[in-house]
Amino acid sequence: MDHSGYDKRLIRPQRDYGNPYTAMLYPTNRTIFQHEWAPTGYRRSLVNYPEFLDAKSGDIIVSERDSHRLQIFSCVGEETRFEPFGRRGSGKNEFLFPGGVVTTPITGANVIVADTGNRRVVYLGTLSDQHGHGFFEQHLEFGNQVFSKPMGIAYDFKRPGVIVVDEVARRVTMHDIKDGRCFGEFRPHASLPFLKPIDIAMDEYGRCYVTDAHNHCVMLFDRNGDFIGRFGEYGTFEGSFRQPHGVCIDRRANVVVADHDNNRVQMFTPDGQFQRIVTSDVYGPKAVAVNVHENLVVSTSEPYNFLKIMKYK
Repeated sequence: MDHSGYDKRLIRPQRDYGNPYTAMLYPTNRTIFQHEWAPTGYRRSLVNYPEFLDAKSGDIIVSERDSHRLQIFSCVGEETRFEPFGRRGSGKNEFLFPGGVVTTPITGANVIVADTGNRRVVYLGTLSDQHGHGFFEQHLEFGNQVFSKPMGIAYDFKRPGVIVVDEVARRVTMHDIKDGRCFGEFRPHASLPFLKPIDIAMDEYGRCYVTDAHNHCVMLFDRNGDFIGRFGEYGTFEGSFRQPHGVCIDRRANVVVADHDNNRVQMFTPDGQFQRIVTSDVYGPKAVAVNVHENLVVSTSEPYNFLKIMKYK
């Protein structure tokens, strides 16, 4: 098989994963056409260099790289009962340039964070006090002897497990959800090794999409880490990329990619066929996610580091 093509595993794959959108916490009958918030700062509801985000659980969880903390907003960008969490450091409940973030239904690991600067992955449980204010509590960490620069992270609903993208080591590794033990590694095509992998998203069929900023493409793997194919190349035309960053999957299994240097977000079919440019009204998009209203949430590189929610269908 040519490494730029796809094999027959892409045709009617067996559906063995639970759809992460089937257990949402909020109604889906409200639509926001476009909303911007969170200019740079350190006050409540402001974010400082939003790097990655996740919106599948209902709330929008954002990792603030330069503030070394997490922020939680509602699915429409409003404040929640959770205060900003974390501070700079290497101890418990501390971060150093946090990266990828993903939510899970597992107690004690409701939020999993790639603590990039500390070269580890951290599990956080969610709790609340007698006044109803929410907070996190760290339960587990692993990887400070394994990772060089963990960035994107995904939750494997099937095993269950954690998949971590290591930008500097140029690896994508699979870990047991219980103790972080590494039990496998993604295997790109020999003629297309990872150069700068950034983010990862897994669909309900177990297919994993990895953005590679220096290969200017998205690579596709099966749930065991075997290479299936790729799509995209360097360029500015439709379907091409210049340093793709974030990636997510929507309810219809469309693949949404933040095309960072082209200042746009693009949508593809599950097998990598270009569908359309979702928006070009963004500057240096970094992370993308789809919220419970099926609106697109984007973190950008704009001077005030905006987060944006926009209708994309």
